[in-house]
Amino acid sequence: VSVAIAVAVAKAAYEAGLATRSEPPDIEGAVRQSMYAAQPSAADGKREVKPPATVLDDAGKNKDTAFSEAERTALGLIGLLPPKVFTLDEQARLAMHQFSQIQRPLDRYVFLMALQGRNETLFYHVVTEHLAEMMPYIYTPTVGEACQKYGHIYQRPQGLYISIEDKGRVAQVVGNWREDAVDVVVVTDGERILGLGDLGTYGMGIPVGKLNLYTACAGIHPRRCLP
Repeated sequence: VSVAIAVAVAKAAYEAGLATRSEPPDIEGAVRQSMYAAQPSAADGKREVKPPATVLDDAGKNKDTAFSEAERTALGLIGLLPPKVFTLDEQARLAMHQFSQIQRPLDRYVFLMALQGRNETLFYHVVTEHLAEMMPYIYTPTVGEACQKYGHIYQRPQGLYISIEDKGRVAQVVGNWREDAVDVVVVTDGERILGLGDLGTYGMGIPVGKLNLYTACAGIHPRRCLP
């Protein structure tokens, strides 16, 4: 839409004789090049690239709208979040409202996994405060359908995968895991997933689900778990 508006304005300017240079043969191409070209900084003439707000991309550290004003200032988050600061309980009430609007069990599973992938603190707060209600969705029976359709509902990488192609480099693969201190490992070969047969990599839902329960019920820190 922005490009279309810019092209229309440029054409009108050329037709009215207001343009400062002759009309290019491809107005739309010239507009796109101008709009999307890297903008140089005043300092060195090169494009200025700001570092990403990594705390918002780290589910273990991200608090979303619960970051205080002081935290937002210190972490460079001013303007990257809605201005109102929410408490964890307020966030949880909103999450539960959103959860209640979802009808299908599998869709509820997808919602919870998306929440976990964005904000682990909020996810585990919701799960522990509503454990009896959440257990059927983060594990059985819903996890069975989730494993069968894991490739179709995939959103982000979870867990560590070791395949036959990794023969001779298993130590290297394990070394790629993001955490050094691990207390609990849940392993599956994907062969007998809840009596559903060999699901291969789709079976990752089982170790992920089990470890979510271990964290919610036994208090094991999620960063010390390896699915």
